[in-house]
Amino acid sequence: MVHPPRLHTAWLEAHTEWGPGQHEDGFGLDPSDEVDVDCTRMAPYHLHSVPTLRTVSPACMLMPMGQPASGTDIPLTMIRQVKLPVSDLQRSVTWYRSLLGLELGWEFVEQGVVRGAVLVDRATGLLIGLRDRTVIPGQPSLTGFDAFSLGVPSVEALHKLRDRCEQLGFAHADLMDRGPGGWQLDVPDPDGTVVRFLSPLANSGFRGVEFFTDGTMAFYDEPRLNAT
Repeated sequence: MVHPPRLHTAWLEAHTEWGPGQHEDGFGLDPSDEVDVDCTRMAPYHLHSVPTLRTVSPACMLMPMGQPASGTDIPLTMIRQVKLPVSDLQRSVTWYRSLLGLELGWEFVEQGVVRGAVLVDRATGLLIGLRDRTVIPGQPSLTGFDAFSLGVPSVEALHKLRDRCEQLGFAHADLMDRGPGGWQLDVPDPDGTVVRFLSPLANSGFRGVEFFTDGTMAFYDEPRLNAT
């Protein structure tokens, strides 16, 4: 049980992970909801309406909280989960597991049909959520768009990833030298959503990139957006 002074913090942690509104377990998340989590069973989160009580299992913390992000007092450590709309859940689960070696950590059933899944990288704590597009409001499509990027430790790792794509018969773009931004490899998933893999950045400061109609690009050092 969470002592009352910690109630708001516990709710914020749950709200950050799940967001507002309806989720795969069919319930909305409200400040008055109890979060009942049992990671040892790898079960989905269940929310119960209990106005004055919250239970949170500390065993579910995938990573310890780190130092505050630069310029803030909020201790962000990582992007914990990305969630993608897919047209064929089983196909996408198989694809992401084959390419990245992820485990099936959770699946979510609604009215007898599996509508969502979460894949887990145990080494890093990264979660990739997949959701049946037909039950998402607006039925969003991310075809051709890189909604997120995954980092790899070196350019050599990108070469290995490209080779793995070819062994699996997965389409991929050519390796691209981004100059100060390092190297990248784009791999479209079965729905055409682009998963971008990036090597470490070659610089730690600001860089602007301008693309031209002939396919070339140039870098600049002074922001054109207001960043003050």
